[in-house]
This record gives sequence, C-alpha cells and structure tokens, in this order.
Amino acid sequence: MTDSKLILAKGLYDFLPNYYRYLNPIFNNETSASYKLSENQIKVIMCLFLTDYATPTAISETLGIHKGSMTAIIRSLVKMNLIEKVWKENDERSYQLVLTVAGLEFIDYKEKKSFIELESLFKDLNDEDHQKIIDGFEVLNNYLSQQSSERRKP
Repeated sequence: MTDSKLILAKGLYDFLPNYYRYLNPIFNNETSASYKLSENQIKVIMCLFLTDYATPTAISETLGIHKGSMTAIIRSLVKMNLIEKVWKENDERSYQLVLTVAGLEFIDYKEKKSFIELESLFKDLNDEDHQKIIDGFEVLNNYLSQQSSERRKP
C-alpha cells in the first residue's frame, strides 16, 4: 500500500469516531414529539425517498439489514403510516414499498432539522475550510458512486 493510501486509511479511521459522535445522530436519530424512529427505520425511509419505491429485498441488500430485522422495520413503519405496501398485480406474494404523504412530511421535517443542526455544528468553520470539506465529500461521493455502479455490472 502506498503512503498516500495509508494516510487516507488512517484519516478515515480517525474520522469515524467523530462521524459517530457528531454526524450520525443528526442523520440517523429522531426522537421528538412527532417521531421516535431508530437508525434503521430512518435509513429505510431515506432509501425509499431516494428510489421512489423498492422491494424489501432490495432495501435489505442495499442497507445491509437482515431479513428478520427488515420485516420488523417494515411492520413498524407501516403501522406509523410512514410507508405502505403496494402489491404487484400479477403476484400476490410480492410487493414494493413506497412512502406515504406522512413519510414525505417526515423527510421534509428531517431535512430541515438536519440542515439547522449541521449549520450549528459548522458555524465556526471559515469559508476556505468549508469549501475543502465540500470538495472532499464530492470526490469521495463520486468515487464511491462509481464503485457502486461497477459492482452492479454483470
């Protein structure tokens, strides 16, 4: 492994504790008067928002959630009226999941709340460092998106 790759790996390892302490709670935790959702419930809702609809298997594989856990998550989100099952016409055993109006309202609420929390977290960051973070995340996101699309190729 080259020196730059070792530095990158160490940087990511050093970043993880801060990610879990500061960023993960912003994106993957919600306890309020209106909502009390687990990290995996939020991940499923966000996944559906990004894809419009998906099968439980597709979400489970994308997020790395075990089938049994996925069943419980789906059941709870349906009960909270945040998602619904849309049954396939030609297969009564198969369905896709979609967000309900209440699910879309949660996305809007969570996005606004997250922006406020991120703004507060980074309020003391100067413009130059702010731009460095944006640029770094764009490079990382583009690289990981490319890796993801290459893995899906047959």
